[in-house]
Amino acid sequence: MRGGISSYFANKILNGIFRYNLFELNEVYVGLCVTKSDGFGNTYVSEVDSDSYKRQAITCNMENFSYSTNGLISITSDIKFDVGDVGWGTITHIAVYDKQTNGEVLDYTRCVTPREATSNTSITIEKNAMHIQIS
Repeated sequence: MRGGISSYFANKILNGIFRYNLFELNEVYVGLCVTKSDGFGNTYVSEVDSDSYKRQAITCNMENFSYSTNGLISITSDIKFDVGDVGWGTITHIAVYDKQTNGEVLDYTRCVTPREATSNTSITIEKNAMHIQIS
């Protein structure tokens, strides 16, 4: 028999981390990722690497995160990235990190519609469009 945590427990974990800051993770950082090729036919996902790019901070509180239901919590504020002075490539994934630089990936997701980040454009992830889920 395969076990797992209940939706009730998943909601408690997500709300504790992102709404009530019980784990002293004051902020999380949203990052943009592109898919690259290693030249040998293999692909991998890597965070954007540009002087004009930085992860965007989201404060862990009730204003920025929805109440978790069914093990899913949403970011309830817009996430706006600075205008890139060079093209960043096609954004294929979005990741949530525990630190502004380096750090650990807490969650990641594939973009439903990848978007080309050309020079002199900015990327905005609209409120409630990004979710973190325990399943």
